[in-house]
Amino acid sequence: MDRKAFLEDCISGRKMEHIPFGMWMHFHLADRDPFTLAEATNGLLEKYDISFVKITPSGLFMVQDYGASIKFGSKEWQHPLMLDNLLPDAGALESIPDLDVMTGAYRRELDQVELTVKRIGGRAPVFMTVFTPITVICKMLGNANIPAYLQYYMNNHPAALHTALRRISDTVSRFVDGCIERGVDGFFYATQAANFQTLASLDQYREFGVAYDVPIAERMHNSGKLILLHVCMHEVMLEAVKDYPVDIINWDNIYSGTSIAEARKIIPDKVLAGGIDIFRVNDYSLHEIDAMVQRAIDEGGKEKFILAPTCVLLASTPEENLKEISRYVKTH
Repeated sequence: MDRKAFLEDCISGRKMEHIPFGMWMHFHLADRDPFTLAEATNGLLEKYDISFVKITPSGLFMVQDYGASIKFGSKEWQHPLMLDNLLPDAGALESIPDLDVMTGAYRRELDQVELTVKRIGGRAPVFMTVFTPITVICKMLGNANIPAYLQYYMNNHPAALHTALRRISDTVSRFVDGCIERGVDGFFYATQAANFQTLASLDQYREFGVAYDVPIAERMHNSGKLILLHVCMHEVMLEAVKDYPVDIINWDNIYSGTSIAEARKIIPDKVLAGGIDIFRVNDYSLHEIDAMVQRAIDEGGKEKFILAPTCVLLASTPEENLKEISRYVKTH
């Protein structure tokens, strides 16, 4: 079956004989160049016969053009590190500029999106990664104590924080438009702040997260694109995002404190995605891989469920383990 139609059948609520599944990982050496990342992304489709393709650029691409100092690793599995805090005071929040997405790192990723869409050539839906505005703030805080800084700004300088979020939202919206123009089928829309590790309350996320997340999600949705919302970290606030105009919600169902069954009670109307333990998958035997996948299928069911990583797979994950996931899910 056509992969896009297969995925849309799942989103529509059709009971599946075999559920869709996806895999994504960072390529921390390949992601510095549009051509090499496009090729690495295509490699995931060809190796594992996944149901959709998720482009995973550098996790810091959306802050690079603000002047971030970044230490890049020398191994494919080494994450780049922010060396500074771009938002040390309220004045820095108020002076955040609007960025031209046709230059710098944003332009690099638009070029990469165009190359990847052409490389995949319609064989599978292509999702581009986009971070929510408050997540961009978190990334700009870099090596600082992110929860403490956010709490301070929310309590003492909320107007400055709202100013920053509005400007970031404008930039993110232009980037989304650029991705749409280049033919993406959907977006992997990620928040790293909708959790009680980062924020103290749901009300804080509603004011500083939801208010800016939703207009961008609506922009994606109104363009006819699919949206997979990723809620990162532990102690996730699924209640805050349950009414977002998205098709799929992905989170760490294993370590976040919220299981698939619990999430289904909170969000009964959307596709849930998860089940692949990004840590243990590296060391599991093939028998343990099969058991992990079967546990996810048993809990998620074959309606409105996609097998997917709980976050980002390590590039060092053994290929034979990932191939076993592909084999098992397509036969059970």
